[in-house]
Amino acid sequence: SILAFAVVLAVGTGLRLWYLSVSPAWQWDEAVYYRVSVNVQHGLLSEHSLYRAYEPFLYQPPFYFLLLSRWFSLVGASIWHARLLGVLLTATMQALLFRLLWKIHGSTTALFTIIPVVFDGWLMYIERVSYMENALMVLIVAGLLLYQCALEKPSWLRFALAGAVIGFAGSFKQTGAYVLLAVLLCWLISRRAHKGHLVLAAVALAVMATYVLVMIRVFDVPHH
Repeated sequence: SILAFAVVLAVGTGLRLWYLSVSPAWQWDEAVYYRVSVNVQHGLLSEHSLYRAYEPFLYQPPFYFLLLSRWFSLVGASIWHARLLGVLLTATMQALLFRLLWKIHGSTTALFTIIPVVFDGWLMYIERVSYMENALMVLIVAGLLLYQCALEKPSWLRFALAGAVIGFAGSFKQTGAYVLLAVLLCWLISRRAHKGHLVLAAVALAVMATYVLVMIRVFDVPHH
């Protein structure tokens, strides 16, 4: 199953890399993310030109732009380089998802489940674009994988680690907070490891609250 998944992953990644520089065509969001990340390379969290009045770009949390700016510093700054990072992040997510499915349902089910995820037409399209969600999905699946490990071998440390990753997913982009709701729903259904789930929820909420407080401290302007 591991060899078969490796082949599936390699083919799926190859298809995502095919004509990556010209297809899909121009996308609004990735152009904005590109401009913000290039400016972050110069120390400003801004979409506009460095020669205009500084206005911080706060429509989304800054973590993706920090990641993308470091990637640009390493390999170069262009839409193609941004898309390349998205493809690599998607491959990482798919490997983590395969491991998660394997732990829950076994190797055969994991393989047959991951194949449509890798080759779905819509997913393949959006995973070829430099969308923030491609990085967010790595955090979400990693958080769920850590949560599954905590359920299998309960300890406060494992639940706390899962909570920290899930909390960071909610801070990375606000839609990531839905993962915490999914975990709480699982707790409601399974009705086990009560203290561990409380630790997970407390750590996740603490991480998200810390993010909000830091952003207020750094970017809040008096009387605005």
